Amino acid sequence: MTGRFNYDYSKTLWMKMYLATPDFARGVSDVKISFEEALGIIKTVDALTQGIGKIVYLVGWQGLGHDDCYPEMHKVNDFLKRDCDRDGRESLLWLIGEAKKFHTVVSVHGNLADEYGENESHPEFVRESAIVKNAHEINEGRTESLGQNGGDYFFLRRQGAARTAETVVELMTRRLPEKMGIDPSRIQVLSPTRKREAGTENLNQALQAALNPPDPSRAETAFGSWIFRKGDRIMGKRIVLALGGNALGNNLPEQMIAVKKTASAIVDLIEEGDDLVIVHGNGPQVGMIQNAMTELVRSDPEKYIPCPLSVCVAMSQGYIGYDLQNALREEMLDRRIDIGCATVLTQVEVDP
Repeated sequence: MTGRFNYDYSKTLWMKMYLATPDFARGVSDVKISFEEALGIIKTVDALTQGIGKIVYLVGWQGLGHDDCYPEMHKVNDFLKRDCDRDGRESLLWLIGEAKKFHTVVSVHGNLADEYGENESHPEFVRESAIVKNAHEINEGRTESLGQNGGDYFFLRRQGAARTAETVVELMTRRLPEKMGIDPSRIQVLSPTRKREAGTENLNQALQAALNPPDPSRAETAFGSWIFRKGDRIMGKRIVLALGGNALGNNLPEQMIAVKKTASAIVDLIEEGDDLVIVHGNGPQVGMIQNAMTELVRSDPEKYIPCPLSVCVAMSQGYIGYDLQNALREEMLDRRIDIGCATVLTQVEVDP
């Protein structure tokens, strides 16, 4: 079986689409978005994003919407199917194929924490997978089998974080490629911490030095204290940072001061290698704009017309984004961080 399983997420828009939730009491699925409706959303997003690559993770696609049937991947939620299809699986395959026409890869969410014990093939799956067997034993507080290597699992014990980091680099650069024929680009390293020797920060630098060292043929750029090089695969976080409208002040001078302080804290996160999406409230700002527009209409009703609330909201997004973007850009330039920063105005459809 061959196929492309690795995607460059730095050049991809990815999102979750919540299709359904389970109603176990009635034995039905509470459908929010059918497979057919999902394609309509994918088409709309593709038009708005002008054809950039996208990955959509479907949530609620399996069983009654709890996505807990692994490893029985054929058990698709039939409540989501199209009327013209025999079952949910046929509709899901249709959606996967159609989405490709709109620069979108359809993937699926799996609730592996709840899958065991209820699926027909689970006992056999546990017997064949040492990873699953040991995971169950750890959940039950037993560790006697951890050192029994074989099949899809092996356990290495190391004393200290520094020695652990050395072993990770050795596995990536020599042991797994040489003994198992696994390309390092297909190996994912997970760490429960960011700091110290075995954290993602140190591992990123150690693996870069071993797998992607400086080379005149590979472009690189300074990003605060980090060097990013073409070909890097980075363990980092994508953070959604929400700023309250009240934190931005009640007028333009107050906002200019507030965003400058906020930008310094945000760029600290960027400097550590995190990918940020910033969202914000706008209550005080919308009120200020609408009051100003109302006073303008009162001053000359023949010349001016009332401004709809939706337009006031858009104005607030624009000028808050403008101030934030400028403050962030200035702070990054001061720290010699050369990356882009953009303001995106959004609309939300409210179901009455």
